[in-house]
Amino acid sequence: MSSVFSRFLLVVAISVLSVGTFTGPAAAKDAYNTNLTISKKFPAFHGSVRSGLKVCRANRLVRVYRVRIGKPDRLIGSTRASSKGNWKFRVTPISAAYYSAAYYAVTPRVTGSEPLFKVCRADQSRFVAAD
Repeated sequence: MSSVFSRFLLVVAISVLSVGTFTGPAAAKDAYNTNLTISKKFPAFHGSVRSGLKVCRANRLVRVYRVRIGKPDRLIGSTRASSKGNWKFRVTPISAAYYSAAYYAVTPRVTGSEPLFKVCRADQSRFVAAD
């Protein structure tokens, strides 16, 4: 058997064995849904992050955007969820024009670190008018 063919077989064997033993952070069985809400009630810009896994709720980044027709939506603020998944942020008083606009919240996908490798899926809330 030639040495080139032997090396090829060795590489193929190692590849086949390593595919079965490696499970990365993108494993589908470790992905958890996230449900992000934004409230229509006073005060403006508060809601909750819900998930079946605590690490997908606690300290989760939440960004709030204002919808602008014909332009990219504008980020108006961001905050982190509490340990229970509740979030809010205060804004300086806004003009009446802002109250007639639509807003929504977004939380990005989060990948956990070793040894858990849990994936928290991203979510977007419904659109609401500020109160």
